[in-house]
Amino acid sequence: MKSVVPLLLALFSIAFIGATQEGIDHKTIRITKDSFSKIYPAVWFSPSDGTIAPLTEKSENPPKPTFKIWIEPSDPEIATLDRKAAKEGNQGFQLIGHGETHFTNPVPPKEKKLVSRIRAEDLEKPLAVFLYVEGKKSYVMFIESLSKDKQELTFQWKALDSN
Repeated sequence: MKSVVPLLLALFSIAFIGATQEGIDHKTIRITKDSFSKIYPAVWFSPSDGTIAPLTEKSENPPKPTFKIWIEPSDPEIATLDRKAAKEGNQGFQLIGHGETHFTNPVPPKEKKLVSRIRAEDLEKPLAVFLYVEGKKSYVMFIESLSKDKQELTFQWKALDSN
């Protein structure tokens, strides 16, 4: 019995550390009607920390510089406002597949073809997975569910190693 206790303690510690790390690197983002302000049914998303913010004014200006992505579930639209950076390959989205496997074990495409806006038809396909690039940082986005009528979007978000 004494030899089992250290083993169980070690397994518990490993499981706890793994769960803590997943919470830092991997987030579930849920956008609902409660996420919006009265100004417009859209939010800003910060790729660096995985937070959302409602619109605070009627403009395309994010509330802070970290908010780089505009999300409007009823359109549906997910976009970065810097179209030039997407054309130059410095910031934008690229569809990399469908299904959770592409999120869990993403394989970035050999050829980057970034776009500033994810097309509605790509968002509406089940379980779409997108690469998001911002300079030297890369992230993966897994669309779990989208309801234009309910104005709701749920997605998984995680940072990739920058190596």
